[in-house]
Amino acid sequence: QHDGLVVWIQELLTDIARTFGEDAVRETVTLAYEHIWKPRYEGWRRLTPEERLQLSVEGMRGGHLSGPRRRGDVGIADEGDRYVMSLDPCGSCGVLRRGDPDSGRPGQRPEGNREAHPWTWWRVGMSWYSVHSPIALEFIQMSEGGPPLRPMEDCDLPDRPCRWFIYKDPQAVRRVHYERMGFTA
Repeated sequence: QHDGLVVWIQELLTDIARTFGEDAVRETVTLAYEHIWKPRYEGWRRLTPEERLQLSVEGMRGGHLSGPRRRGDVGIADEGDRYVMSLDPCGSCGVLRRGDPDSGRPGQRPEGNREAHPWTWWRVGMSWYSVHSPIALEFIQMSEGGPPLRPMEDCDLPDRPCRWFIYKDPQAVRRVHYERMGFTA
C-alpha cells in the first residue's frame, strides 16, 4: 500500500509539473505542508535532540520501511553537533528508484525537475515525489527566516544512502545547508 501511494503521489506531481509548470509543484507541496507537516512539526523545537531523533527514526522505520529489506533499518551516528540518520535506501524515494527486493518490483526512472530550483538544491532530475522533503523541511523554514528543521543530503540518488541531519542546537545548523539553497545562515 505504501509503495502504491508513493507512485501515485509521484504521478500526480508529474502531471502538475507538466500542466502548470515546475513552480506549481512547490506551491502544491507548500499547501500540503500547511495542512499536514506544519501542525506535526509545531512542537519540534521544544523536543530534546534525542526526541527529535527518535521521532525521525520511528517515522522512517514504521512509516516508510527503510533499509535494504524494508524492515525499518536506519543507521544512526553522533557527529557531536548533530545526529545523522542514514537510510539505505530510504523507504520512499529510494524504493521508487531501486525497487523492492521482497516483491521483485524493479526500480523506476521517475520523471523529475528539468530546471534547477533552490528547493531542489539546484539539482535537476529529482523525482517529483522526493522534492517534498527539501521543500517542507528546509526551503519553507529558511524562507521564513528560521533554520531548516531536518536538512538532508543525497536523497533521491540511486547509488547513495539518504542522510538526514538532526542538529542538537537548531540554531547551529552548518552553513552549507543554507548556502546550497541560496540562503545565508
